[in-house]
Amino acid sequence: QGGQATAAAAEIESTYAPELDIKGVVAGAAPSELNAVSAHLDGDGNQYFTFLAFAALGLDTAYDELDLASYLNAEGQALFSQATSGEGVCLGDGLALGAGKSIADLTTSSPLETPAWQARIAEQEIGTVAPDVPVFAYHGSNDQVIPFEQTSALRDSWCGLGADVVYESYPVDHLGGITAGTADGAAFLQARFAGQALPATCTGWPRSARPASTS
Repeated sequence: QGGQATAAAAEIESTYAPELDIKGVVAGAAPSELNAVSAHLDGDGNQYFTFLAFAALGLDTAYDELDLASYLNAEGQALFSQATSGEGVCLGDGLALGAGKSIADLTTSSPLETPAWQARIAEQEIGTVAPDVPVFAYHGSNDQVIPFEQTSALRDSWCGLGADVVYESYPVDHLGGITAGTADGAAFLQARFAGQALPATCTGWPRSARPASTS
C-alpha cells in the first residue's frame, strides 16, 4: 500500500540512505496496525477482501517459512491459482474475484493466528520510529478500505515520539483520498523545498484530549 510504503521509508531514510537530503514526506491512508486492517477486510470491509489476499500473498512470497499454501482449502487454492496465473487478472479483476470472501472461506485454519505470521506482520508495523523530516499525513474520513483511524493513530504515535506531523482529513472515500490530498501534499512539499517555516504540527494530539467533533 502506497501510504504505508511512504511512511515506512520516512522512518528509515536517515539510516538507510543518509546521503539523501530529504525535505519532507507526504503519506496518505497509511495502515499502521495491520491486524486491525486485516480484521476490517475480513469483516465489514470484505468487499475489498482481495487487498488482504494480496498482502498475504506478498508476505508468503517474501518469507518462505509462512507457507500460505498449507493453509488453503480447495476454494482457496483455486482462487489463488486463478489470481496468480490466470490470464487477464489484474487489480480490477482481482477485486471482483475476492469480493465478499473471508479467510474462513479459503482456508482450513487462519494463518494470521499463527506465531510465524504474527512475527512477520509485526515487522511491517509503522509508527515505532519518528521520521527525521516533516510529514504531511492525510486520510479520507469515509475510507472503506483502510480504516480512517489508522492514519490518525500513526500521527499520534509519531507525535508522541517527537516527529513533526501535519495532519489533514477529507470527507471522501479511499479513491477520493488519492486526489483530495494531492494539492495540499504538493503545497507542503513545495514549502519544504522553499525553506518556509512549518505550519502547526501535531495539533490536537493526543486524540484522547480532542473534542469528539474534530478530526
